[in-house]
Parts: sequence; structure tokens; C-alpha cells
Amino acid sequence: MTRERLRIVIGVSSVVILCLAGVLIILLLATPPRPPGPPLYPEPPTYAGATEIEIIKGDALERLPTIERERAIRFKTSDTPQAVLSFYEETLKKAGWSLFEKIAPDELNFYWTDGTAASGLYKANVTARPSSKEGTEVTIETGYDAGGR
Repeated sequence: MTRERLRIVIGVSSVVILCLAGVLIILLLATPPRPPGPPLYPEPPTYAGATEIEIIKGDALERLPTIERERAIRFKTSDTPQAVLSFYEETLKKAGWSLFEKIAPDELNFYWTDGTAASGLYKANVTARPSSKEGTEVTIETGYDAGGR
């Protein structure tokens, strides 16, 4: 191969590489970032007077088919289950969460989405049951469903 041909091959290769790099940059910049998650996710505020707080994250939790639990928060309080549920209902609704239909009197199931398919569906389930001793035992589970997995 002559020097002139070698220069042409190198020049064409450089142009092709630069064009491919430009296309890659355009694609990266054109991909919208994942929207931010909801307020108070994955850690809702700690209930005032909570004791024996336990936080379980990630792989320590069993996996549900389509919704992965990010964490579970367990604690005890001397307040009634209704007081705890009222606090979380008011707090999460103020932060933009919606309440699913109430299925059980000791449980509230919330969801949040920004209305786009890209945001997925976030959940926060609050269960407050009378303790075998005094007070209330509370579990809050938070999770995320990407939708198209």
C-alpha cells in the first residue's frame, strides 16, 4: 500500500469514527433522564415516639413478582394503630402520594407515579397492628415497579 492510500484510509477511518462518536453523543443526550422518584421514598418519616426501629434493605427482603421491595421499616409505639395510620395517611397524601382502596382496617396502601410510563409505580404500604403487649407494631414497606421489566 502506498503512502497516499494509507493516508486516505486513515483519514476515512478517522471521519467514520468521529461520526459514530457524534451519533453516540446525540443518542445519549437525547435520552431523557429517569424522572425523580416521589417525595419521602424509600424512607417515609419516622413516627414520633417510635422505638425498636429496624430497617431491612434490598436482598434481605423476599421479592414479589413485579414489585421489588426496597426496604421494610419496623417499629413499635405506645400510640394506637389508628393514630399511626392517620399520621402516615396525612403525611404521604401531603407529599403527593395516592391512597389505594382500603383493603384492611389495619393497613394503608399508597402509590405514586408522575403519570408517564417512564416513571414506573412506587408503593408504600403501612400496617399498624395492636402489639401482643401494649401499643402498636408498625411495618412500612416501600417498593418500585418499573412496569416494563
